[in-house]
Amino acid sequence: MIFITGDCHGDYRRFSTDIFPEQREMTKDDFVIVCGDFGFWDESGEQKYWRKWLSGKPFTTLWVDGNHENYDLLKTCRVEQWKGGRVQFIAPDIIHLMRGQVYEIEGLRFFTFGGARSHDISGGILEPDDPEFKRKKKKLDRGWEPYRINHLSWWKEEMPDESEYLLMNLTKAVAIWISVAGAWILLSAIAVQPQFSSWSVETNVKVMI
Repeated sequence: MIFITGDCHGDYRRFSTDIFPEQREMTKDDFVIVCGDFGFWDESGEQKYWRKWLSGKPFTTLWVDGNHENYDLLKTCRVEQWKGGRVQFIAPDIIHLMRGQVYEIEGLRFFTFGGARSHDISGGILEPDDPEFKRKKKKLDRGWEPYRINHLSWWKEEMPDESEYLLMNLTKAVAIWISVAGAWILLSAIAVQPQFSSWSVETNVKVMI
């Protein structure tokens, strides 16, 4: 069984048994896929608590990166092969699906391409080593324009680089060539409001919307 949902931003309460009772019938061989903004931010006690809580669930969590991840921290995670594509294991049962990859999961092919451009940065991107940083931040804090801080709340890697776009185009070309052999599902960063119902398709995939 595969369930697909959207942005978590580090809040995984939607996966509580009361809200997501279907998990009672799931095992670690079943999957919940988060399409963007999983909320991989830091190694704080709070983040570790929630990742441990999520690991305690009966299913395996897969996620595609969005524009709210700590890409510096992701770079510290080892890249491995899993079900035909490159992944990073945040925990044995919390797996980052990398960009431009194709995975074979429960008889289906999944093409993944994470990332998104931040829209809440009209106040700009502040550099922590800028001599004017404190003054600029103080001015922005007085106003209403949202801003980000480089390597603290914003990373340029939120958008794919040229090599990742090239990889995507090559993968798409291969996907078109072999798509006649089975079903394809494209996974990218999406925004899904946390109201929950299940839309069932003829496959064993359910979308949580």
